[in-house]
Amino acid sequence: MKVKSAVSQEEKQAAKLREITTGPVHRLICRYAVPTIITMLISSMYNFADTYFVSGMSDGATAAVGIVYSLVSLSQAVGYFWGQGSANYISRSLGRGNSDDSREMARLGFEGAALSGLFVTVTGLVFLTPLCKLLGSPDEILAETKTYCAIILIGIPFQMTSLAMNCQYRYQGNAFSSMVGISIGAILNVALDPLMIYTLGWGISGAAWATVLSQMVSFLVLLYQSHTRGNIRLDLRLRRMRPAMLAHVLPGGMPSLWRNGLLSVSVAVLNTVSKPYGVSAVAAMSVVSKIMSVCISLATGFGQGAQPVWGMNYGAKRYDRVLRAYYFALAVGFAMDLTVASICYLAAPELIDLFQGSADSDLMSYGVRALRLQCITFPLTAFLLITNMMVQTMGKMFDGTFLAVARNGLYFIPIVLVFRMWGMAGIQMSQPAADVCAFISTAFVFRRAWLELTGRRPGISDR
Repeated sequence: MKVKSAVSQEEKQAAKLREITTGPVHRLICRYAVPTIITMLISSMYNFADTYFVSGMSDGATAAVGIVYSLVSLSQAVGYFWGQGSANYISRSLGRGNSDDSREMARLGFEGAALSGLFVTVTGLVFLTPLCKLLGSPDEILAETKTYCAIILIGIPFQMTSLAMNCQYRYQGNAFSSMVGISIGAILNVALDPLMIYTLGWGISGAAWATVLSQMVSFLVLLYQSHTRGNIRLDLRLRRMRPAMLAHVLPGGMPSLWRNGLLSVSVAVLNTVSKPYGVSAVAAMSVVSKIMSVCISLATGFGQGAQPVWGMNYGAKRYDRVLRAYYFALAVGFAMDLTVASICYLAAPELIDLFQGSADSDLMSYGVRALRLQCITFPLTAFLLITNMMVQTMGKMFDGTFLAVARNGLYFIPIVLVFRMWGMAGIQMSQPAADVCAFISTAFVFRRAWLELTGRRPGISDR
């Protein structure tokens, strides 16, 4: 029975490879993009839900959740490093017909994420107070920040391993598997938040516990998915892994590590430069960041739907199909971003009002202007994200990492540190300015990738 099951899994993987390397590109992307978009939207609800429900308590509670969001982003960066790094290699290996290496890499990604998560949890709990201050917490809400952060740290290992498995399933063309695991956890989080915050009276602690319990459930569901739908089986009893396999994680994982890691740093810097303007300013910028993270998940999810198409066709040397998939994903991603940016610009007061805890709060005035400024340049992010994901999937570590650090690190951090001289208005203009700079840089990177894919410039082997 075991042999029969193994053969069945191999047959499913071979059939999927044939489909991805020969089927209509736009249909394949749409099929994979729908569950990935749903996954991205729902997964962004984890921290977004906490922000919404605690906003009824105070601006301090809203700010505390936003401050810890930078730690969550850092954890996501590490989880995506192992997930994207292993999944990119898995996708290209399947494109070359090598399933043994794919199984070994699946285990490496899972174990790397689990061990990294345990390290972050232990280190964070030991240095809790300095960690919260480093994240940008004002002294007046330090107690709330520490309470929320300490509980969130408990769920970090489950979050990281879930992200790793989520990426591996998507790159195998099984976006439905990742959608189920992430969606169940996020929906549970939304249900538990009001119960634990208000009904049980746990306050901000209840918001944190709702998130952690939901992450544990997502982890269990995703782990079960490794034995279904033709996914590569996660076998922790495999022989000792080759150290050389770790080198293959770097090209696909480093861009994600830098992108999400610098997002964490940029949020912490944003909290710090906003502190002189009060807790309401910190809360407002946190709310705007959460709203834009939900908006950006649309183009990101669509791009992720194209990643198995890019990866397997690139591994099979079907470069024409890689480019076709890119152009289609870019067009749809831009249309999505333009639509949501227009809606958010017009509905900015109503969106910010959802998170305003009291009538005399300054959160509204700070939040509306920041949200509208970001909406002006938001459609440009489709080009940034889609190009970044394509070169990352191709295994181009330098280009992928450069684009990953451009928006939130290379440009945003120095710009906000300079623009703060113009007060809160300057701080609010920093992200749009960074988007324009990142757009220009992305154009140069895309040209290099286009030259390779069209045969005008030889590519550098990633193997």
